[in-house]
Amino acid sequence: MTNRLLLSEFSRKILHIGSGAIALGYAMTSRDTTLAVLAVLLTIIFLAEAARLRTRWGEQTYNRFFGLMTRPEESRTLTGATYLLVGAALTVMLFPIAVALPALLFMSWGDTVAALVGLRWGRIRLGRKSLEGSLACFIVCLLITLPADLTISTKVADLILPSAMIFE
Repeated sequence: MTNRLLLSEFSRKILHIGSGAIALGYAMTSRDTTLAVLAVLLTIIFLAEAARLRTRWGEQTYNRFFGLMTRPEESRTLTGATYLLVGAALTVMLFPIAVALPALLFMSWGDTVAALVGLRWGRIRLGRKSLEGSLACFIVCLLITLPADLTISTKVADLILPSAMIFE
């Protein structure tokens, strides 16, 4: 992998770790407040995506600030950041806080660690992923569940769901 691609992926993961603020905000406020903030962020990101995809000015402005983080396959479609916010909003909307908080942290921290470990030490390929990255994700997700006051059934689900990332 080239240095530019590594820098691009590292930049994406810094932003990805920052998405853990959604879980922190949810833990410190309420479901309604979290959904209101996510609705505002989604409105902004959808407007920015529309400008980026439909106007030259929007594309140039976007590329000036976020071009390094954008994967080539995202150049003509919605970016991963948009899907991340949609997923976070649906998670907060559809699941109780005891499930939503770990899930949001899995997405933020587990996926980030998986990518960074997979890029650096990944040797055994599982499709486009690596066994090393998937195991790192699993360990981070397991550690996230340890301090949580979760029921046994939720802990089992929390352990099974990250392993599904291997087959993503």
